[in-house]
Amino acid sequence: MSTTTKAFCWAAAIIAVAITGRVQLIPADSAQTLIIILPVLAAASLFKSRGCAMACVGGDRA
Repeated sequence: MSTTTKAFCWAAAIIAVAITGRVQLIPADSAQTLIIILPVLAAASLFKSRGCAMACVGGDRA
């Protein structure tokens, strides 16, 4: 699955949480927490394949 497809899936999940929170299908506190946490998880999962820049140039990581 491409990075773009994964990003669209994460975006759809975040929008779905926002909508379900707005119409009270899930509690407002839970929706608010998920709206904060989901983008962090999305970024972590989308960019995890990128290695450390210093490792690529042969630098010494301290």
